[in-house]
Amino acid sequence: MTNIELQTMSAVKEAARAFVNNEIDWEQRRYEIAKAAMQGMLANNALSKTFYELAVNSIRCADVLIEQLKEIEDHGSK
Repeated sequence: MTNIELQTMSAVKEAARAFVNNEIDWEQRRYEIAKAAMQGMLANNALSKTFYELAVNSIRCADVLIEQLKEIEDHGSK
């Protein structure tokens, strides 16, 4: 993972911890994470991939991160 992707993941995880007691709009969060992931890939010269591959990888990154954030949220509510 690139530095910007790691920073994005860290920031989102911190935001999730802060909002554990509030309702989170996961679709909006997914969009924001995928957008940040794509920006990170483009900033790291990932133009050797097709735009389709970039989009798919960005969404996969968002989905995996959200899965992890939901686990943090579930453990925090117990």
